[in-house]
Amino acid sequence: MMVVNYDTRNKVVPAELYITEALNIYISTGQHELVTYTSNCKEPVKFSIKKYNYIAAGLSGTYDDFYEYSDEERKAFIISFNKEKLCGFCGWINRLTNW
Repeated sequence: MMVVNYDTRNKVVPAELYITEALNIYISTGQHELVTYTSNCKEPVKFSIKKYNYIAAGLSGTYDDFYEYSDEERKAFIISFNKEKLCGFCGWINRLTNW
């Protein structure tokens, strides 16, 4: 999960288990649109997952394995099971925004 930090650098951190479980469901059921989930944690959390729109972001590579996670406060994070690619993307974004 890439955490966007507007004051310093973005970073990649492990996602909570309920996020990875929901992403597994999202991918395995062939979803492409926004889907809202509720975690089954002690304190339920509502969140949504959708495909990352890399074309709207102005990117020209292949980012089919990137998804956007949004929490209840509408904070958005990029998530992917491809950690190596996500770390590279995060580093690239950091270089562009903190140069």
